[in-house]
Amino acid sequence: IIVDDITYLTEPFFTDGVVAKAVEDVTASGVSYFTSAGNFGVKSYEGIFNPTAAPPNFIGTAHNFGGSVFQSVSLLKGTYTIALQWDDPFYSIGESAGAQNDLDIYLADQFGNKLFGFNRNNFEGDPLEILPFVVKSTINAKIIITRKSGNGNVKFKYVIFRGDGTILNYNQGNGTIIGQANAASAIAVGAALYTNTPAYGVNPPTVASFSSRGGNEVDGVNRNKPDLVAPNGVNTTVDFGGVNIDNDQFPNFFGTSAAAPHAAAVAALVQEARKKYFDNVPFTAAEMKTALQSTAIDMSTPGYDVNTGAGFIQADDALQSFSNPFPQVISMRLQDSAITPGTNPVTVVINGEYFASNASVIFQYDTIPAVVVNGNQLTANIPSFIGNPPLTVYNPPLTNSALDGGTSDSLYFFGSIPQNVKVIVNNATKRFGEKNPPYTFEVTINDQPLNTTGLTLNSLGLTNVTFSTSSNTFSNIGLYFRRASSSVTDLSLPESQALAALYNYQFVDGVLTINRMPITITPRDTTLIFGERIDGKAMKFNYDYDPINIEASDRAAFLDSLVDNHQETISNSFILIDARMGVNGVTLTPADFLNMSFMATGKAAANARMGVNARMGVNGIVYDTINVVSVAPESVFAYQTDSANGIIRNARMGVNARMGVNARMGVNSNAAINARMGVNGTATVNARMAVNARMGVNARMGVNSSSFNTETNENTLLIVDSLDVYGPDADSLSGFQSLNMISGFTVGSWLIGPGVLISENFDINYGLGNLTILPATLTVKANDTSITCTGVQPEYRSSKIFYKYDDEDSLTIASGPDFNVLNNLNANMGSGNLPGGSYQLVPSNVVFTDSIPNYNIVYENGTLTVAASPASPVAAAGGPISFCAGGS
Repeated sequence: IIVDDITYLTEPFFTDGVVAKAVEDVTASGVSYFTSAGNFGVKSYEGIFNPTAAPPNFIGTAHNFGGSVFQSVSLLKGTYTIALQWDDPFYSIGESAGAQNDLDIYLADQFGNKLFGFNRNNFEGDPLEILPFVVKSTINAKIIITRKSGNGNVKFKYVIFRGDGTILNYNQGNGTIIGQANAASAIAVGAALYTNTPAYGVNPPTVASFSSRGGNEVDGVNRNKPDLVAPNGVNTTVDFGGVNIDNDQFPNFFGTSAAAPHAAAVAALVQEARKKYFDNVPFTAAEMKTALQSTAIDMSTPGYDVNTGAGFIQADDALQSFSNPFPQVISMRLQDSAITPGTNPVTVVINGEYFASNASVIFQYDTIPAVVVNGNQLTANIPSFIGNPPLTVYNPPLTNSALDGGTSDSLYFFGSIPQNVKVIVNNATKRFGEKNPPYTFEVTINDQPLNTTGLTLNSLGLTNVTFSTSSNTFSNIGLYFRRASSSVTDLSLPESQALAALYNYQFVDGVLTINRMPITITPRDTTLIFGERIDGKAMKFNYDYDPINIEASDRAAFLDSLVDNHQETISNSFILIDARMGVNGVTLTPADFLNMSFMATGKAAANARMGVNARMGVNGIVYDTINVVSVAPESVFAYQTDSANGIIRNARMGVNARMGVNARMGVNSNAAINARMGVNGTATVNARMAVNARMGVNARMGVNSSSFNTETNENTLLIVDSLDVYGPDADSLSGFQSLNMISGFTVGSWLIGPGVLISENFDINYGLGNLTILPATLTVKANDTSITCTGVQPEYRSSKIFYKYDDEDSLTIASGPDFNVLNNLNANMGSGNLPGGSYQLVPSNVVFTDSIPNYNIVYENGTLTVAASPASPVAAAGGPISFCAGGS
């Protein structure tokens, strides 16, 4: 059994796409495939393109809806996504011809003026257009469908997949079940609020208005969707932000996404029973669908209808279609209350549930035929008797295995009816990582406290109560059961059999609430030399939390797991926000980063700029010091003003010492979204965001809600790269990484902001660390020099070893160095001619064109070697005689 709750708006409407074909494959292997019908109600229009002249400013021909090329819609405030498709071949699923028509969809104001259209050339591609837009306040607007190229009366359809819009006229073709939910073998499930069902007094049950309707033809065939309706709005241990309609401690879960797993769970129980009673032979997928549909409650017209399919699912009726249940008795009375049972024969009327049509009554050791009025009542003639023997209702087995059916609890004519004993386990709370709280339990007898009844735990057989829970030390936050059990329910034990005649035992679970562990994450203070490598993954943090209720044996593992979880997603890159750069005269302070954390998409982290001196250093070493995603300080101010739409501006300044005007800024390659909402690990990027990637993606979306703490990470700054918007995979954001932030990496004192901890299990605060950069050593070394025996001193030179980053381009020498020549007695030899020998060449007094705060200058001596005068004059034949000291 497989269940999903996903709608792919890019899957074909009019033929089976990749996902629908996959559903057919798995159902052919015996899988029952359940899927949510969708939450799109009747927000759809379908028609045959009827061409007429398009209004001015619209290209091609327009569809005539039936008197107008405009269709009126009412749009409430919100974000909208409308998908238009037409019945042409889909290139992306292997239909090589591709679309033969190019249809477009536009939004116009109520007067027909074009507002927005995001349309591609679809010819020989996929017949699909997406219209995304945002409505700031409720308006009336118009839809217009045009055709730029193609011909023929092509069928088309659009669905409002997101946004609260209402189609006001020309309303037809309202089916909104598409994609794999429309696969022939899929079981598409609609939704009914659980309080609008027979169990809550509403019969027939009513379908939710948002539940998607069927009727869409696939390859010309109506697939008769939805298949079933199941409950939604029920309790769950996961808070999806819905209304708590029953005001209990559990949040409620709405939509066909809640209904589909209910139906799948019913199928799991039905399949379990089928295999149990039929020698491990399961239902096929087709048999399962038939069993569920044939036993559903009609909600609208008898049989199938486009709103509710076969009707509301009934687990018990599905089971009873192939097996008999245990009968459940509620009460017994005499048909004639004037007759005394025991002394005289009597006719009893027994009320209950699940009485089979061939049920009987077992009294003492006799089986007595019963007259079954309906599944909830029967009568039986009881002969005279002595004492107070038990009476039970018996359903014979329906299956060949004889494993179904059975007897009810006992009823008695005289004396006390077995008392109801409840064992109620205490509720408890703990924080993530802490040990499970102690168990206690309360016992009531017929809902009265035990200490008021004169009974004891010993007399009730409750001296050996044991406990279990679905949680452990490292279970995620949420709600878990705390369960009690006892051998008193083991009816193979004689003592339990005796107690069973006196008491009915019910063990009531308690609830364990696991809350987030409060924690403060602070980068450790770090001191480095300018130019030393700063690696995000090497950054260390202090994790401050209260370990008092963590088992001593678990504390090391808890911390190790926390550190590993945090470090796992941290990039070796950093976000650089230069705190020295002012915005309107205001510079950033530590308060601006209060409790802020940072993360980036995978592309933004991978495209971090390398602050590297690419020139070869001493002995061939290349200094790889830091990878940075540069963000302008004004971005932080913008984020503080509107975190949902703050614009993150690129600041490729500050990576080198040549601040000035940075010609590389240009169009910003980064954008930011507010990562306060999880959408299954991806966030849709709005229509590739026009031209400028500096637009903030709205977005209370972005990170997987099962792992990202959206409540205490509300100040998370998420950086989006331009490739996320314009790249080949620009449909979604994914591959999130945590990035640490630094406010500078030149000499001075800077801030370190922590990368986000991607975990739902912590109530997180973030602190700031201090990064201290000390000056690097810039060595000015006199070059070793050799001169001839003339002793005439040359112009001496020096080398700079060596600069960090690109400083060599900017740190040029204005004057100097000066050089002194010292003999072996450290006496200054001046600038005259030198006798042969070896001297120290001492540099000093270098003056640079710019200040060099990132360096401490160190001077390194060189060696001057003067050749010795020859012992004898040297003469060439017929030539002059050379003397080093005296000329020639």
